[in-house]
Amino acid sequence: MTLRGAVLALVTALLAATSASATQAALKNTGMFVAAAAFSGIAPERAAAAQLKDLPLLLVHGNADTENPIEADRAMFAALQRQPGGAKARFIEYQGMEHMVPPDMLLSPVWRDWLFAQHKAR
Repeated sequence: MTLRGAVLALVTALLAATSASATQAALKNTGMFVAAAAFSGIAPERAAAAQLKDLPLLLVHGNADTENPIEADRAMFAALQRQPGGAKARFIEYQGMEHMVPPDMLLSPVWRDWLFAQHKAR
């Protein structure tokens, strides 16, 4: 991953924690991202799963989120899993968590290490 790609991926992850969605940014900027992490993000329509199937995604959402209900992320993850060849998505659901970045992930290097370990296929 280039430094530019790493910075863009981190910015995308940070945007997902606010009102934007990492998956939406990846769809609008095809080829720019090597991976995306979305925290309580706004999931795109399930039809977009075909466009996202090769992008490593980490979807993190709380089941008590009333601002961006979790059902859209659940549906997107299921649509990604149905793609030919499978998808490179991971889904983590937090019980009782509202619209926020999970406190245990906020400072954890685990998700950032995963994000920065992703590479474009050559």
